[in-house]
Amino acid sequence: MTSKIKPEGTRISQMSMRAITLVLSLIAVSAATIGCSSQGTVYSSGPTTVQTPMPEETTIQTVSNQTVAPGKSLDMPSDGVAMKAGRTLILTWSADTQLEGHILTASQYNQYLSFRESGKNSHSSSTQLTNGTITLYVTSDDTFYAVLINTASAGSPAVQVHQAMLTER
Repeated sequence: MTSKIKPEGTRISQMSMRAITLVLSLIAVSAATIGCSSQGTVYSSGPTTVQTPMPEETTIQTVSNQTVAPGKSLDMPSDGVAMKAGRTLILTWSADTQLEGHILTASQYNQYLSFRESGKNSHSSSTQLTNGTITLYVTSDDTFYAVLINTASAGSPAVQVHQAMLTER
């Protein structure tokens, strides 16, 4: 028994037609298993490896050749930076003598300003370093401040900050 497929008269046996139907059914089942959108994009439901590009770093603020008097700080940015959860803040600096570096939330920064605390409540801090890097993963939406503090006593020389940079990714 044969079936007419094309108007031109090409014939396919019933056995071939069943094979084609079986293959098309298998394709449909496979597509349903892995999930195909109407546009043909494949979404896998099994274990896969997805390569995602590293997020680009964005410079929030750069400061060069700034002095910080004893007991004072360099605050970046002065009005803070609003950050969404899932982002990362990075503070790097280079100075001629040691500075204490911190990344503070808005409430911690306000405490720092009110009480002149040296970062006891900071999310992320460093020991005193001439060249330093602090990285903070943001776990909840907030406003953040990067603070470099000259903890030297009054009468000591000011610290020369060669460069300080606050970036996000």
